[in-house]
Amino acid sequence: MSVRPLRSLLVAAIAMGSLAVPAVVAAKPGYFTFPAERRSVLTVRGSHGFRIGIERSAGRVELTASKGHASAIYIVRSPKLPPDRIEARFPGRGRVSLRFHPWGALQRLPPFCNGRSPIKQAGTFRGAIRFEGEQGFTRVVAAHVRGYVYRSFKEVCRRSDVGHGTVTPGYSLVATARSHGRGILFTAFRSTEESLIHGDTYYTAVMSERRHGMVIGRTALALGRASTFSVEGPNAQPDSATVAPRSPFSGKASFHATAGSTTEWAGTLAVDLPGAGTVQLTGPLFKSELCLNKRCVGQDATGQSASGRSSLRLRSLGDN
Repeated sequence: MSVRPLRSLLVAAIAMGSLAVPAVVAAKPGYFTFPAERRSVLTVRGSHGFRIGIERSAGRVELTASKGHASAIYIVRSPKLPPDRIEARFPGRGRVSLRFHPWGALQRLPPFCNGRSPIKQAGTFRGAIRFEGEQGFTRVVAAHVRGYVYRSFKEVCRRSDVGHGTVTPGYSLVATARSHGRGILFTAFRSTEESLIHGDTYYTAVMSERRHGMVIGRTALALGRASTFSVEGPNAQPDSATVAPRSPFSGKASFHATAGSTTEWAGTLAVDLPGAGTVQLTGPLFKSELCLNKRCVGQDATGQSASGRSSLRLRSLGDN
C-alpha cells in the first residue's frame, strides 16, 4: 500500500510503495478509465528514523515523512515546469529544488488491462532538499537522491478485466471533529469474517489543516485483536462500543447511543501524531457513529442522526 494524495484524507494505511494504481474515472457502463499520469518520485532518509518521500504529480508536490505506522503529509501546488524538474516551497518548513538526471534503460511495466505499457525511468535528482518538521520531529538536508519518473497512458478497461471490489462486513465506529481550522477523524473497524491480514481489527486517525496555502495531513494506524473493539446491544443493531487500540494510540473510549438519537463519546483515547504531539480523540466537539455493515446509530460528520440512513456519509476533512 502507498500513501496517496489526501483527496478525502481517509487514510487506511501508512506504508509507502513504489507504484500505486492511479485514480479511476467513470466511463460507459461496464467500463472504467485509468487516466494518463506522470509522476516524479524519490525517497531520502530523515532524522529520528523517518523516511521522507517526495512526489510531483498532477500540479502538486507532496512531501511525506513516515515512521512505522505514522506519517505527516505536506501538499503544495507545483509551478508549471518541465517534467524533469521539482520545485516546491513548504511555508515555514523548507524547500525542494531538483532536476532529474536519468540513467539506465527504460523499464516497461505491465498495463492495468490491455493498453499501452507504463514506463519507469530510474535516475538521480540533483539540487537541494531542506525540510524540518514541526517541533523538529524530523529534518533532512540532501543534494542528490535516487528516484524515478513514472509515466502511464490512458486505458479504458472492462470491469471484468480487473475483477470486482468487495466490501468486508463488520462493525465500524467513526468519530469526527472540526475546530480552529483543523479536522480530526478517528475510525475503528472490526471484521465479522476471518478475512483481514494481521488481525481482524484496525484503527486509523487523521488530522488535517490548511496553513499558508499548504495542506497538512497527519495520520496513524494500529492493528489489533477483536478484544480491543467490543460491542454491545441487539445483534442486528448494537448501540454501544468500547475501543482500546495500541500504540501510537493510548487510552480508551466508549460509545453509547441514547434515546432520541443522541450519542455519548467519552474517554481518554488519544493518538501521537508526527509534528502535532498527543491529540485527544474524544470530547464535546466530536460527532460519533457506530455501524454494523450499513446499519448505523449516532451522528455522522454533519451532525445528522443516523436513523433511517442506509450508509455512512462523511464529509471530507480536506474540504473547506
